[in-house]
Amino acid sequence: MAEPQAPRPATAPAHVPERSHALVIVAGLLGSVDVSTLCERAGALLAVSDADLVVCDVGSVDGPDLRTVDALARLALIAGRFGRPIMLRDAAPELRELLDLAGLAGVIPCVRASGGEPGR
Repeated sequence: MAEPQAPRPATAPAHVPERSHALVIVAGLLGSVDVSTLCERAGALLAVSDADLVVCDVGSVDGPDLRTVDALARLALIAGRFGRPIMLRDAAPELRELLDLAGLAGVIPCVRASGGEPGR
């Protein structure tokens, strides 16, 4: 289950330290109820947050699939409604490949936790 959390600048990717961010953690294997709950919580967080960026930590996603891609696309739409970009942190190669196949690789950028180069 994923849990949106309050902004924590200390965990921001190294290449955007000057930006405040809202951290959303997506972990495990997502079910349909999990996706709805995740989106509701993320929307509620962004409604009261002054964060400039939504960082979605996906390093603990088990077996990324189309439901995971759907959840991330929904999160990107929610973030966009609040005028904030979204960035994935620690996306596994399999998840990056699924995002690419879904045509979302250019919409949802990926970075490593160390702040290294963006993934594809």
